[in-house]
Amino acid sequence: MKKLLFLLIAAFLSTSAFAQAGKMGKNVEQKIKRLSSALNTAGHPLTSTQKTDLTASFTNTMEKMKEARALASTDRSAIDRVKRKSDAEVKAILTPEQYLTFQNMKSNARDSGQTPKAGGAGSLGSKNDKVDSDKDQIPGWDEKQDHTDRRDKTEETSRELSDEEVQSMEERKRRAQERREERQRQADLEKANKAASDSVGQDDTLEKKQKSDKMEKAKSNNKDWAKENKKMSKRDSKIRSQAAVETVSNALANANMPLSDTQLKQVKTVSMQEQKKIRNLTEKSGEGSADYLKGLKKIKKGSVKKMKSFLSKEQYKFLKKAKL
Repeated sequence: MKKLLFLLIAAFLSTSAFAQAGKMGKNVEQKIKRLSSALNTAGHPLTSTQKTDLTASFTNTMEKMKEARALASTDRSAIDRVKRKSDAEVKAILTPEQYLTFQNMKSNARDSGQTPKAGGAGSLGSKNDKVDSDKDQIPGWDEKQDHTDRRDKTEETSRELSDEEVQSMEERKRRAQERREERQRQADLEKANKAASDSVGQDDTLEKKQKSDKMEKAKSNNKDWAKENKKMSKRDSKIRSQAAVETVSNALANANMPLSDTQLKQVKTVSMQEQKKIRNLTEKSGEGSADYLKGLKKIKKGSVKKMKSFLSKEQYKFLKKAKL
């Protein structure tokens, strides 16, 4: 009889655990789907690797969040720690453009007074959703309804907040301000990169026209043509080098990691050396050939290695992630 009772209990626990795991997996799948839809609309789709990494991150966060809530009565910062860790994981998985869209979705959700899901403002949960379902959404977003409930309760009891509660409120305000500043920095960075790209494009168009005009005049004499061609090639390399230095410098400045005067000189030197090697490679192998592509890859790799030697760890990591 005891053995039968034990088997029944074991079967019940196994079934419950399986059902819970199934529900969690379904929730994560829905979040990934909504986030993917929002990023597709923004023009920054997720890769299959990113989806896999996000699925693992969201699943782990849900499990950690349940454990943190169980400890909330004795450890009030447990939930915040889980949220901060999750947000850091998501930021590491996404590109800067994708993360900016992700942050904007959170901001829109807070402004509308709803608890956000991964699909952004267009697929937020309604106010009639279950509390547990709301709390299981992507961490890092403010639980606005919970804050309102606590504020109402304080007003009803007319009690004076403790020093610990005041400190907690100030900490939440500080984190909210940091998130707003981070979103603004990301927006400014994208704007600066676009402006730099447009400027380089306009300069290239003008230079190409000038080059074409001079080449036409020089073709009558092969020596003059060769001399002019070499001169224009050097000038093109200089322009590309200057544009690359400007892009890197602006990106780091907008990210509050500006280059020092010494670092700026080193970046210019590396960029000029790179363009000179590319020019020589083009003359030797011809642009677009197999040898050219192989040599170009080697040159780029050498430049990255040199940049890493004099940039700070944070500057190098930022440029590598931004693919600059």
